[in-house]
Parts: sequence; structure tokens; C-alpha cells
Amino acid sequence: MQLIGGIGGGEKLDVLLNLLNMNTHKLFSAELNKALRLKYKSKSISAFYFATQFNKQCKKTSLHISQESARKWLKGLSFPNQERIMVLILWLKLDSRLFYIEDLQASDADDRSQSIIADQAKVLKETLIKMTTKLLELIKTIR
Repeated sequence: MQLIGGIGGGEKLDVLLNLLNMNTHKLFSAELNKALRLKYKSKSISAFYFATQFNKQCKKTSLHISQESARKWLKGLSFPNQERIMVLILWLKLDSRLFYIEDLQASDADDRSQSIIADQAKVLKETLIKMTTKLLELIKTIR
């Protein structure tokens, strides 16, 4: 945590969420590569081959992916949208729970944000009470 020790609470949260997303993408990549190796009985699947096979599975051409998108998914650099996730689940028989990690993380992030806001509100309330108390004491001394 020394890496993020010098930055504020909101920035720390962003850094942590970025790390979580990177881990999610890597987990997805590992599962995707494993499923492709099993399906195609190969040690390594090229991005071109993966994109071609994926696009064959899509009924809508709007879901087709480029070789670059395939490369990013295989390397864990990005994550597919919901419609493409459904294609992957049906095609490769992937565990659908794998794809709800991002939603869970977003929910956790919202909870953490709410917690930070609640903590800040509590500190603000305590500060206002102290200031009001001091103001009342000052008014008493003036009378």
C-alpha cells in the first residue's frame, strides 16, 4: 500500500478498482484460453483464429469482433460486453458466474463509495457540533 499511501481516499479507491479490473480481465483471459484449448485441442489459439471462430458463432454481424479485440481478450487487456459474453457462454460452455465479477466489483465499489461519503458526513457533523458548542459558549461569555 506504500504505492498509494500519498494520495487521497477517492484516488486510492480508483487505484484499487483499477487493480481489481486488471485481475478480473486476467481471470477472464485465463478461463477463455483454457476453454479454447479444450475446444480446439491446441496449446495456443491465435487472435485471428479466435476472432474468425467467434464471428462464425454470431448471428448478428454487429457482434463480430476484430483480431485486435480478440487479442485483447486473450491477453486479459479488455473484457467483452454483455451480448458478446452470451456468445462466449453458449459457444464455449463457460461458467456464467465468471462474467458477473465486474458487476459484483461495481457493487462493492458503490458500497465503498457510500461508506466513504458516510464517514465524511459523520466527520462534518461532529465538526459542526463542536463549532456550534464553541459558538454558544462564546455567546454566553459576551452576555
